[in-house]
This record gives sequence, C-alpha cells and structure tokens, in this order.
Amino acid sequence: MRDFDAIANDKHRRRSVERATRRNRASPFTFTTLTTSPPPYRPLLRDEFDCIAAGEVNASQAAAERELTENAIDAGAKRIAISLQPETLARV
Repeated sequence: MRDFDAIANDKHRRRSVERATRRNRASPFTFTTLTTSPPPYRPLLRDEFDCIAAGEVNASQAAAERELTENAIDAGAKRIAISLQPETLARV
C-alpha cells in the first residue's frame, strides 16, 4: 500500500499537468513532443564533406578572389597584393 505522501504527490502532479494542459490550450503557442524518431544518421558523401570542410563553395574565380580579399580585410590587413598566374588559376 502506498503511503499518504505518495498519494498527495500524485494528486499534486495530476493537478499540475491539468493546469499546464489548460494553459497550453489557451495559448497560441502550444508545445508538442516529438512522437516519431529522428531519421538515422548516415555518413556524409565526399562532396558534402568537402563543402563543410571548405566552409564555403566558390562557384567562380571572382567569388574565390573576393572571399580571399574579404578574409584579409577581416584579419586586419593594411595592404593586399593580388597576383594571378595561369597555373594557379587552373587550381582555383
């Protein structure tokens, strides 16, 4: 048999749940619990990994130059020298 304190705690807990339920119904914002399990984790594809590792995907030469220039400015550079050569352009 359960003791008096346990019964009193159950009543208090039930009342709290009832009050919270009424409050949530009156509120335009209701909180629901997730009833389905999240999708399983899967390993990243190499393309996805490379994009995350790079931090940004530059679609063009101009975008790559701009990104490098902005990084230099953010780092506090006083002077920026840009030198473009054919062999390095092929790698960007």
